[in-house]
Amino acid sequence: MRLNPPAAQTFAMQAVVVLGHFLAGHEEEAHALASGAMRELPNFPIAVGVAAASAAISGRDAEAALVIGHLREQAPALRLSNLSDWFASWRPEDFAGWSEGLRRAGLPG
Repeated sequence: MRLNPPAAQTFAMQAVVVLGHFLAGHEEEAHALASGAMRELPNFPIAVGVAAASAAISGRDAEAALVIGHLREQAPALRLSNLSDWFASWRPEDFAGWSEGLRRAGLPG
């Protein structure tokens, strides 16, 4: 199988769009886009994290728990306490919304 370099860049662009919608407070759009990205590449951490956080913020608790479980399988060391190590260069208000969504989804402290 031959990999297509532009296809790899597509996921990076999707990550930016997904995060942009989430950080702008468009949880439903972020959730739809993140869920679509997960169907194409189920181990894409940004998409999985946004899907979990946006589901939790939107009140889809069961789905958020399921998706956060998938994220924890991918990144077992990820915790709220070390989240800033993974996403260090965010504005404080953006980081607060992201961490709150992941907390509601069930990411441990």
